[in-house]
Amino acid sequence: MLITVPCCGSLRAELAATLIALSRDPRYEISVRFQNERPYEHSLNLLARQADESGYDWWLTFDDDQVPYGNPLDLIELDLDVVSCPAPIWMPDKSPKCPVVWNAFDDLGPSEFRTHQPQKGLQEVGITGSGALLIARRVFTEIEHPFLIDWDSQGRKLSGPDIAFCRRARAAGFKIWVHFDYPCRHYCVTDVAEIGTWIAKNLAVDHG
Repeated sequence: MLITVPCCGSLRAELAATLIALSRDPRYEISVRFQNERPYEHSLNLLARQADESGYDWWLTFDDDQVPYGNPLDLIELDLDVVSCPAPIWMPDKSPKCPVVWNAFDDLGPSEFRTHQPQKGLQEVGITGSGALLIARRVFTEIEHPFLIDWDSQGRKLSGPDIAFCRRARAAGFKIWVHFDYPCRHYCVTDVAEIGTWIAKNLAVDHG
């Protein structure tokens, strides 16, 4: 069992404490590794190859700003291809009426997706984030570069590594799952002015 953090900055103390607790889980022999290569997807692909070449049956990877509430190692017993511990993200462009959404989506096309419903228990989805993913060996051995970003003919990025991975895994016959009973905290940096603008536009009250 390999647990990794593709760390592109500082590590949250909360995540460090979680990693220590997970490494002591008596059910599994666990190795913890950090990878600070840039860009982010390069670290993810390096870690995927390390997981494959070292013979690990399961690979659990966390972003350095996401911390699970529960114990994601419980999900190994479900024997799923890919399962995410969802995290809240700020996405006013995709969900203008409720801009904080779980990163679990139905895939509608090249650049279109919608928030998955229902948001409870174990759900099969089209796309999820890569911030807290448990991936079975059969997936990262089948897909050579799982987090390779897709580009168009003009050199423009078509999607991030998480979307590209989910689509590549599904094309290979694997299923993507999200377990809403195992959510994550998400300590991201968001522009407060952007939040204020959304509040003023959508929640303004006329006191006149």
